[in-house]
Amino acid sequence: MGNSTYDKSNYAYKVTSVNTASPYLTDPSNPSRVNGAEIVGISSGSSILRTVAFFGNAEYKLLDRYVINGSLRSDGDLRFGKEHQWSTFPSASLRWRISGEPFMRWTDKFMDDFSIRASWGINENSLKASYGHIGLYDIYDYSCLGEVGTYLKNMELSDLRWERTTQQNLEIDLSILNNRLRFGVDIYKKRTNDLFFSNLGIPTSTGYSRLNMNVGTMDNQGWELSINTIPVRGRNLRVSFNFNIARNQNYIREIFELYPMEKGTGLSNGDYLRRYEIDQPMGSIYGYKYDGVYLNRDQTIARDKNGEKIYTYDEYGHSVPVRMRFGYPSIDYEFQPGDARYVDINNDGNIDYQDIVYLGNTNPKFTGGFGPTVTYKDFTVSAFFNFRYGNKIVNSTKIILESMSSYNNQSTATLRRWRHEYENEADVPSDLLPCALAAGCNRLGSDRFVEDGSFLRMKSLSIKYQANRKWLTKNTPFT
Repeated sequence: MGNSTYDKSNYAYKVTSVNTASPYLTDPSNPSRVNGAEIVGISSGSSILRTVAFFGNAEYKLLDRYVINGSLRSDGDLRFGKEHQWSTFPSASLRWRISGEPFMRWTDKFMDDFSIRASWGINENSLKASYGHIGLYDIYDYSCLGEVGTYLKNMELSDLRWERTTQQNLEIDLSILNNRLRFGVDIYKKRTNDLFFSNLGIPTSTGYSRLNMNVGTMDNQGWELSINTIPVRGRNLRVSFNFNIARNQNYIREIFELYPMEKGTGLSNGDYLRRYEIDQPMGSIYGYKYDGVYLNRDQTIARDKNGEKIYTYDEYGHSVPVRMRFGYPSIDYEFQPGDARYVDINNDGNIDYQDIVYLGNTNPKFTGGFGPTVTYKDFTVSAFFNFRYGNKIVNSTKIILESMSSYNNQSTATLRRWRHEYENEADVPSDLLPCALAAGCNRLGSDRFVEDGSFLRMKSLSIKYQANRKWLTKNTPFT
C-alpha cells in the first residue's frame, strides 16, 4: 500500500515599459518601439496544481501454478470540479501455469512454460490545463472614462470528467526446447469513455471560439503475436531471431451531439474532408473519386446513372446538353477539356460535397518488426526491421509536384499531361488554369493522391566488439 502527492505553485509578476517619452510615440528609426497594449503594461498571476493518490496491491500464489493479483487506486486532482475531483481505478489479473499441472508432466522434457493470463483494469487520463472548471475573469486592455472593464475569460466547465479506459486482456505464453523457442499471443479490447478533446471549435455566438470537453466513446481492439527463437546456441556462436506482428482496430461508438462531425468543405485544392462516423475508425480519409481527364468537350456533358446524356432547354426553348459543373452555385465552374475529371456519385451534373466518398484508412492492418542477432566470440551483429501494411496515406508531395500552377520544379509525371482535344488518353490534367479557383481545381482532395502506405524498413544495424579483459590489466602496455 502507498500514496503519492504532487504540489506545484506558480507566481508571476510582469511590468513592461519602453524608453520613449510616451508609449504612443513612434520612432521611425526603430519600428519595434511602436507600442500597444500587448507591449506596455503590468500584469500578475498565480496558479496551483495539486494531485494525490492512494493505491494498494495484493497478490496470492498457490503451488506456483495459480497467481491472483488485484490492485485499487484512487486519485484526486484539482483540475476537475468538486463533483469529479476523485476517481477510483481497480484492476485484477489471473495466471494459470498449465505446464506445472500434474497431468502435464509428460511435457517436461521439451516444455519450459505454458501459461494463460487474463486481466481487467481501468486506467485514467487527467486534464492538461488547470482551472477549466472555474470561470476566470480578466480586464480589458483599454479604459472608458478612466474605468477599466472586466469580462469572463472562459466558459466554466464544472462537468469535465476523467477520461477512463477499461481494458481486458487474454495472453498465452509458451516456451519450449530449453527456452530456445518462445511464443506470446495477446488479445485485448479497450473502451475509452468520456474521450477528452481540447480546443474544440464551437460557434462564436456563444461568446467563445474554443472549448475543452468530453466528447464520446471509442473502442480499440486487436491482438499481438511475438516469437523469439535461438536456433544456434554454442560456446562461440549464438544466433537468435525475434518477430512480432500486431493488428489494431479502433471504432467511434458515441460522439457528443454538439461535436462537429465534419471539418473542411472539399472545395479547395488538397483539402480532404475529415469526418467522424459512428462504428467507423478514426483516421478515415474522405474525398472525390478521380476519373482521369476530360479529353474532349463531349466528355464534359453530364450523364445520368444509365450513362445517357442529360439535356435541358435554353432561354429560346432549344434543347442543349447540361455541362458538368463544379461547386454550384457558390463557385459554379463549368469543366473544360483538359480538366481533372471526378466521379459524379449522385449523377446530378455537379461535383460538390455530395460526391465525397470514403477513400481509405490511415490505420494500418498490420504492424510489426523482426531482426536477427548473431554473436561470434567477442563480435555481435544485430539488425532490426519494422514494417507497416494496409494503411493509406495522402501524398502531399505529389500534390505540389503535379500542380503545374507555378514555375517551380515539377515531376516527370507532368509529361503525360493533356495538351489538346486530339489526345486519345491522358491521366494528368493540363497545365492551364481555366478554373474559377485562383490556383486551379485540378488538385482537389481525391484518390489520385491517396496511396498505399505499406513499407518495410531497416530501423537499426549495430556491430559490437567486446574487448578482452586481459588487455585492461595493469601488466599490459596499454595502461
